[in-house]
This record gives sequence, C-alpha cells and structure tokens, in this order.
Amino acid sequence: MNRAAVLAALLPACALAQDVAPDTDAAMADVSSHRDYTDPAQRERPIACAPGDLERRPGQSLGQVFGDAWPAPPADAAKRERATVEHWGKLVMPAGLAPKDVTVVVAALVGADGEPLRAEPLCATETGFDTSAARTVMRSRFAPTRYDGVPAVGATVVVVQYARNAGGMRTGRRP
Repeated sequence: MNRAAVLAALLPACALAQDVAPDTDAAMADVSSHRDYTDPAQRERPIACAPGDLERRPGQSLGQVFGDAWPAPPADAAKRERATVEHWGKLVMPAGLAPKDVTVVVAALVGADGEPLRAEPLCATETGFDTSAARTVMRSRFAPTRYDGVPAVGATVVVVQYARNAGGMRTGRRP
C-alpha cells in the first residue's frame, strides 16, 4: 500500500495533529519523526524526511536547528521521557490554499513548563502549510521532557496532517 493510500485511510474527512508513534516499517525507522530526542546520540544526527517529502533543513541536525536554546541532554540519565502533546492547538487550513491531503513534520522545542518555545517545520508533502502547522504546534500544550523525573527543556517532533475533506476540522491523536 503506498503512502497516499495509507494517509487517505487514516484521515476520514478531518484535519489531524498527532504525536508520533514508532513505526515498524523498516524504511521509515530512521526518519526524524520516529526518533527519541531525549537520547543524546540523536541530537547531532542529520534530519531525515520520508522519501518524497520536501526537506526544510537539508543536512542539518536538530541540534543545529535549535542551537544553544536546546541544552544537551544528560548522558547519564537513568530514565528519559520525551515531551508529548497534552492538548493540541487549533488547526486551521492555510488561507488561500485549496484543501488537500498534506503532512508537515514539525520539531518543537518545549520548555520545562510544557510551553512550546519554538516550532520549526522539518519536512512536508506539499508547500504552503508550514506556517499553519508551526502555529498549531505553538498553540499546543506539552508534557515536558523529563530526565530522572525532573522536567527539562527538550526537543520533540510531531506530525500535523491536513485532509482534503476537512469540513469539520479538529485536532486529534494518531489512533
């Protein structure tokens, strides 16, 4: 089944924003949206988009994108918890663009209080949706990254999806 068919099956006439769950497909295993950025080894790995996606930061790592604003994760942490979305911000179709099935992968720098500090689009299936997706992430609320139970500034990657038939637009989580 191709990627477009999978997206069509997952998007029943709505727009979705979602946390990223690990994918068992080997071809997708190394894309940035499936990495756990609480792992110090992931910080400087180049961003990897799904095949066919438009890359917004070719050759860069998430460490380069967020720079000094993202403190290095402690290498000796026994327990790591990545930031996750607790409440999605309103998802709005970009003005002037015809509704279509679009996926935008957005990196979020999340403060120790769970508030998003920055949102940077990394990959997209179409142009024109990056700003709207980043705004959705900036209006969202996160459970912060935790190292040994202590909240910390951390990076995470979320996926924002738009659907062609988004009459009753809403946000939600991946099933």
